[in-house]
Amino acid sequence: MTEPKKLQAVDDEPPDAAKSAAQAEAEGDETLDVEWQGYTFTIPAQIDEWSGDALEAFEGGKAITAVRELVGSSRLDAVKREYRKQHGRAMRVKDYGEIVDAVAKRYGLTPPE
Repeated sequence: MTEPKKLQAVDDEPPDAAKSAAQAEAEGDETLDVEWQGYTFTIPAQIDEWSGDALEAFEGGKAITAVRELVGSSRLDAVKREYRKQHGRAMRVKDYGEIVDAVAKRYGLTPPE
């Protein structure tokens, strides 16, 4: 049985327009916004505020579960419907992976492999 991937900090800074998780914490913000292909997802500003299920899914490389846990079922379902309208297809595994990567980068972490 393999060990799940652990989150690792990286030196990449988030985009200038976006606050880092550390800035959000210092300013008392409770949430951060993550952008992906024109969609905005609001997530907890601190990983400590994630559900245990979200962290487990993120570390275990379960992209769809991680995204659903972080942004909520209703928000994810709305994005999936809009994505299908815009692109003529359902979101693919790689799309969920890109969202997880965007979340990881927002926190200054290396995405799980």
